[in-house]
Amino acid sequence: MNASVVRNRCRRYFCSPRAASLCVFLSAMGPCLPAIAQAPAVNSERPWRVVLLNNADFFLPASTVMDQTLRQTLINESPRQIDFYGETLDLLRYPRETEPELVALMRKKFSGKHVDLVLARAQGGFEFAERHRDELWPGVPIVFYDTVGDTLRNRELPPNATGLLIDLDPAGTIQLTRRLHPGALHLYVVGGTAEYDRAWKRRVESILSQSSNRVPVTWLDDVPLPRILDQLSHLPPSSVVLYTSMVRDASGLPQNNPKVAGLVAQAANAPVYGFLDTYVGQGIVGGAIADFAAQGTAAARLALRVLNGESASVIPIQMSPPARCVIDARAMGRWNIDEGQLPAGCDVRFRAPSLWRDYRWYVLGALLALSLQSALIAALVFQRRRRHRAEIEASHRRSELMQASRLALAGQLTASIAHEINQPLGAILVNTGAAKGFLEDTPPNLDEVRNILADIRKEDLRAGEVIRRVRALLIKGDVERQPTDINALAVDTLALLDPEARRRGIAIETALAPDLPAARVDRVQVQQALLNLCVNAMDAMSETVTGPRQLELATTAGENSGIEIAISDHGPGIRQEEMPRLFDSFFTTKPHGMGLGLSITRSIVEAHGGTLTAENRADGGAIFRIVLPIGDAERPYAGDRSEGIDDRSAV
Repeated sequence: MNASVVRNRCRRYFCSPRAASLCVFLSAMGPCLPAIAQAPAVNSERPWRVVLLNNADFFLPASTVMDQTLRQTLINESPRQIDFYGETLDLLRYPRETEPELVALMRKKFSGKHVDLVLARAQGGFEFAERHRDELWPGVPIVFYDTVGDTLRNRELPPNATGLLIDLDPAGTIQLTRRLHPGALHLYVVGGTAEYDRAWKRRVESILSQSSNRVPVTWLDDVPLPRILDQLSHLPPSSVVLYTSMVRDASGLPQNNPKVAGLVAQAANAPVYGFLDTYVGQGIVGGAIADFAAQGTAAARLALRVLNGESASVIPIQMSPPARCVIDARAMGRWNIDEGQLPAGCDVRFRAPSLWRDYRWYVLGALLALSLQSALIAALVFQRRRRHRAEIEASHRRSELMQASRLALAGQLTASIAHEINQPLGAILVNTGAAKGFLEDTPPNLDEVRNILADIRKEDLRAGEVIRRVRALLIKGDVERQPTDINALAVDTLALLDPEARRRGIAIETALAPDLPAARVDRVQVQQALLNLCVNAMDAMSETVTGPRQLELATTAGENSGIEIAISDHGPGIRQEEMPRLFDSFFTTKPHGMGLGLSITRSIVEAHGGTLTAENRADGGAIFRIVLPIGDAERPYAGDRSEGIDDRSAV
């Protein structure tokens, strides 16, 4: 990459003296840059040379805004590279005194250089280009910009020239002051004494003279700036101030326009208005403001039309975007101006951050999301309450179903239970008859009577135990889980089933593991589960003709410190296709079964944190295994609680 290319690219992005210093450094380092950093040229043709004639200092705020946007637009939208030649005429400070020497310098600078376009800013730049084009840039087209329309009134444009007018609108600013302050009784206009300032004074005076709504006007431009500021601090009530321009005050001192706008706004005890963009933010309320950045962009695009071959003579003068209402929210608050009085579409700047105003749609979106979430949470809570009520209702229905199942089971055992009770009752009846006979002997045989009474008591206890077991099965209150000896529970259950087993001709075998830990269970529910499995086992052997008719119940210490209860039979077993649905509600293989026994049994076991499984035995029949977790009390029960069950064959 050669040094000239680096220089050209630096000019593209030139915006400050610091950037210019960087460009000088890059130019010096250009030969050392690696080849990989080289970028292809936009166009192999020579760059366009554009002269920028600025009527004032390039670094005045308005000049800076326009110049930056103009250069950047030309760089971004031009098909070729552009070499800029910036020339400042400084006409605000030296109207015509140095013009001969300046022209001589430019003649030397541009001698032998082909210039493609002259961009002249404001009236002073355009008139300078018009006077000296034939001498400095013969035949080069001129494009002027930032020029007020009335400066071209009643004059003919030079050949090969066109331009862009700017809408600096003091009339709109004066109209805005009347809108926001309809009760204003006096207007004070602050200005300077330079020729530029006098030109603005003439324009404002012309506007005020044509106004139908006239108020007294006082010009503050014939005294030095400090005295103006002092007068502004003592204005009468209902006054309004308009600041035009002050390049030089009455004492001859040069001034900075935006800075003076801030001093005026700070000193005045009345609201201050202006019509230049660079005044906004200095403390003035606002005005009808032209957009300097838009002016620079529009001027660049008009220049590109000429550079691309259009004749400037046939391009009509362009109008820039119109001035628009711009208000400083801080100044508006200072003077208690109601925002509702502003014209529609007014640009209010420097607002204090407002959550609702700046992020209204985000807030509405968040509120909508919160509302939806709240509704969802409310629906979930309502659904949870309904589910909780449904679970309670289901629990009640399940409890009632279990009770009904126990009643049905007791009904199946009625015949055996009645036979079991009739035996002791019959023995009691026979014994009472014998006792009567012994008492009628002379002398009475009291020893035999005592033996008979002992037998009666024994048979009575036997009948009472049968009734107790049945009553414990049928009468059930709330669920009560207590540390329970599983062996003792199994013994009680088999004692209740023993008469039915004998009636069916089925032998009961037990293998109860000693020293089992306690399990925390509801005694009645687990007994119901055992009864269901035992009755199912006996039902499965109802058709068994050959082979053993034997029900086996075994307890062992299972895996993971659980207690396993295994109930097995010697029936036909479970068919493989029935195994997946074995514990489903209303599924049964019995001709008159309801299909609830195994389902209820599984619910009881799982409610205790246990598991229920089924499998076929290798030698025929099925085996059901219940595994219950050990309760809090793990003290083993002493001894084998299998007494009370006679391991005998069928009668």
